[in-house]
Amino acid sequence: MASLPVGVVTLSTIKDTLKIEAKGISAEIVGQGAEDFPSIPRAKKTQLTLKSGEFRQKIDRVCISAARDDTRPVLTGVLWNLSEKQTTLVATDGYRLSVDRLEVAKTTLEKEVKFILPARSLSEVSKVLGETGEDTFGVEFDKENQQVIFTITDMEISSRLIAGEFPPYQQIMPNTYSTKAVFSREELSEAVKRASLFAKDNANIVKMSIEGSNLIIKAESSQLGSNSSEIEAEVEGEGLTVAFNARYLLDYLAVNNVERVRWETEGELKPSVFKRDDDEGWIQVIMPVRVQN
Repeated sequence: MASLPVGVVTLSTIKDTLKIEAKGISAEIVGQGAEDFPSIPRAKKTQLTLKSGEFRQKIDRVCISAARDDTRPVLTGVLWNLSEKQTTLVATDGYRLSVDRLEVAKTTLEKEVKFILPARSLSEVSKVLGETGEDTFGVEFDKENQQVIFTITDMEISSRLIAGEFPPYQQIMPNTYSTKAVFSREELSEAVKRASLFAKDNANIVKMSIEGSNLIIKAESSQLGSNSSEIEAEVEGEGLTVAFNARYLLDYLAVNNVERVRWETEGELKPSVFKRDDDEGWIQVIMPVRVQN
């Protein structure tokens, strides 16, 4: 339509064909019958009422850990474990894991149920909520048709549920730690950004070391050289060095607006846990990278 000249444009249909006419121009576009269009699911009864602001925050936190490719479809989704009072959200791509909890404003669910929703769909719903500015919205799960429907004022957004068994994420959730460090989130973010420039030629690997009461962030490149940053930290336990994918650290730090971050680990090759002191419900686990000395 953008290529048509300024003036009157006439649209008409002949069976399944759309005819476009303008000054000296005529075009026909072959379409398909409306009966071939998939039926659109409609909301029947809201099962959950959620707060929009909290939902958007929690979805941003967990979706960073959802897989980007479709090799294992269940990993591209977010597990919803629903109960009467709260919903646990979980996402993992096999290298990192995000767990958070979402308070339920109102529910008609009578027992605990689980669904896997596409992370991409949840991100789109989050964007729509941000544009509409609504305080709350409704959610309905249609298990029979494997659909979820979000109701935002007079708008309905539907998405397919993901079939399959979500990985037993509790098995990799560390319950103890031998070393803990608390430090500035902003200082760590800036240090990892600097280190990532030198890590591009080395599989994007940066090393975080605890030395005394300091956290050292390092990266090396045979082409560019090396980089090191030192951050003051409150440390409990022994010193150690753990290698991480810089992108995983930066993704986590980007959705975290707290002043200080807590890092807990049981060893150099054990899953590392990142938390914030004011919200124990949000847990970010990042698997370390095995590197040769």
